[in-house]
Amino acid sequence: MFKKNIKLILMLMAIGVFATFLISILSSFAGEEETSHDMSAMQQGTMATQGTTQGKTPEAVQGTDNKQAMPPGMTHDSGSHAKHSGHSWEDMKKWPGMENRTKEELDAMMMMMAPDHEVYVSSKDLKKDVGVIVIAHGGTKVWNDSLAKSLAKISNTFPTTVAFGMAMGNSSHIQEGINHLEEAGAKTIVVVMAFFNEYNEVADQIKYIFGLSDKPEWPPVERVKSKAKIVFAHYMDDNPLLAEILTDHAKAISSNPKKETVIIVGHGPVNPDYNKRNIGVMKKIAKEVKASGGFNDVKAWNLQDDAPKNIRDANVEKIRGMIGEATKAGNKVLIVGMLISSRGIQHKLKTDFKDLEYKFNEEGVVKHENFGLWVGEAVRKVIIKEE
Repeated sequence: MFKKNIKLILMLMAIGVFATFLISILSSFAGEEETSHDMSAMQQGTMATQGTTQGKTPEAVQGTDNKQAMPPGMTHDSGSHAKHSGHSWEDMKKWPGMENRTKEELDAMMMMMAPDHEVYVSSKDLKKDVGVIVIAHGGTKVWNDSLAKSLAKISNTFPTTVAFGMAMGNSSHIQEGINHLEEAGAKTIVVVMAFFNEYNEVADQIKYIFGLSDKPEWPPVERVKSKAKIVFAHYMDDNPLLAEILTDHAKAISSNPKKETVIIVGHGPVNPDYNKRNIGVMKKIAKEVKASGGFNDVKAWNLQDDAPKNIRDANVEKIRGMIGEATKAGNKVLIVGMLISSRGIQHKLKTDFKDLEYKFNEEGVVKHENFGLWVGEAVRKVIIKEE
């Protein structure tokens, strides 16, 4: 009897192990089928139709009647994760500033870029005649979430969406944002470009996409279509809110302003004329930071981080010279970034300025409350102008 019981127990254990194994196999197949379905939907989501907007003035662009179809499964709460459109490296070498890049460099650049995608940040129940689309470079999830969070006030007032990405040969994420705002009842859509000023290549690309320019910065790219009236908010430029952000960032690492030199470091455009104009705006801001912060001196310069190596290296040496001169004069050096993100080029600066004495506040401007205030201010000014 005892032996029979042992055999029965062993048999039951074997059956249990086999059942567990069978369940795991079936679950694996189900998971693969679901993944395959999701990938198919994402691939369909990257499809777009060709179209253009009408008008060429920066204040307003009146759209056409046609509208790009939304990807399957798209809702107000789920942004599309369309990747950068595929480009051959031969095509990319024709883009401005890319002529001397190797295939490996171009491949690496595209791999490091976050996917273009759109995130709707308002409640789907919010319906208004005015909608807001914020266009930003995009980056890590943490940075993207920080930007979306900074829009809390405006997104509770107007239907608001964010189009993340440089739109290098792809505009579907911007089109999806326009579509969502129209669904929320928007008859007028305010475009807010989260760039410091107009002197950069990404801004040129966005202008083409909205019909304000005849030449794309990175072809090929489709223009958006909309039934709504499209209007554009002003850039940050030398807005006092930006100067206040940089002053606060400098003060956060300051101990004795009268014996400190602040150096404002920016990413900078590749185009040399744009860079010159960009630095001109930065120097205006530097004067405001010096006056409001009581610092001994405030300087500003760009890295031109995407420019050929020799140009970037020259800018690094320029800034290293600024640090060295201030140190010799007996001043402590404080570096603050005129950077939207806190997770952009900051890590490179530690290598660029190795062996020099300085303090560095790595915060980008998006986390400061003034960024959200600026967006609200920019939108209100456009709305008042349109009334």
